[in-house]
Amino acid sequence: MKHNTLFALFAIVLVACSGATETQSAVPDNTPQEAVQPTVEEGAAPEVVDNGEEESDAGTLLTVTTGIAQSSSSCAAMAQCSGQVARPSLCGELSADDGTVWQLPAPITDGATAVDIHNDCTGPGNNPDFESQLSTQVIDEGGTEITAYLFADNYFEFYANGQFVGRDSIGFTPFNSAAARYQVNYPVTYAVLLVDWEGYLGVGLEDRNGSYHIGDGGFIASFSDGTVTNADWKCQVYYVAPVDDASCVAVDANGNLDSSACPSSDNAVSCVNNDPENTCQAVHAALPADWDSPTFDDSTWLPASTFTADDVTNAEGFRNYENTLFSGADFIWSSNLDLDNQVVCRSTVSAP
Repeated sequence: MKHNTLFALFAIVLVACSGATETQSAVPDNTPQEAVQPTVEEGAAPEVVDNGEEESDAGTLLTVTTGIAQSSSSCAAMAQCSGQVARPSLCGELSADDGTVWQLPAPITDGATAVDIHNDCTGPGNNPDFESQLSTQVIDEGGTEITAYLFADNYFEFYANGQFVGRDSIGFTPFNSAAARYQVNYPVTYAVLLVDWEGYLGVGLEDRNGSYHIGDGGFIASFSDGTVTNADWKCQVYYVAPVDDASCVAVDANGNLDSSACPSSDNAVSCVNNDPENTCQAVHAALPADWDSPTFDDSTWLPASTFTADDVTNAEGFRNYENTLFSGADFIWSSNLDLDNQVVCRSTVSAP
């Protein structure tokens, strides 16, 4: 059974945060270092225990936690900015009573960053020389050379044919845009890990003028071979927050998470204004180990939802290139821009 279809076998297990649990990393030294997150093992079968909770050898696949992460600090992989629009990029761990440990806001890869097109964090803003700063990553010898132009609210990690190409240099804000160039054979499978970064790890909230606020996500990309992000892409959700009651998150027969029935505004989610760091809940799903592979079966994933720029951002990192580099592309995400904080989107392009 494929990884992404296993979720349908499991009910959401309500658990509260508990003390720290040890995790181990088995990432080879010559690959980008990636934080460990529970993954779904091929063929793992659920075992129903006496209390009605459904578990597998890989641990509970859908876990609900309450409150913020037990530990957090500045994310070493991210550029840390200062200024009025800058928010610190924090990373941390949240341990649950079922023994799972969740890397928040996502398992971040410590790999090479893409070249900035626009960066007013560690750069002057617009970077007119970005193309001359690109180097070509050879994924397939003799393949087609392609340049990708990428913008995320807030963060992306980009893979082509299962190979890591580059990531965002800024986790939270200010918003930047970036480019990457690579050589690859068709068909080419793109996979992107997307994160709506949070200021309060584990409850999906950020600080806005001294108040708790539900942020939103969004991702747009265009490619020199004419490929663009649109509804032909597919997306899956792996982290939903904040919610008052996790039962509002549905899981269909194919394992697709759907938070569209959950209230999603600051005033509608009651925990946001009632001690959210201790009362807001989150739903976590395990990221499949081979989510970036061309052989991963995403056939039952839902089509990406598309959004306009007005739905997502007014940042210069996008607006300055809206009608040039990003022309013809749509912003994509899962169906819920506000609550779905960790999303993977994929697309396979058969030919230019």
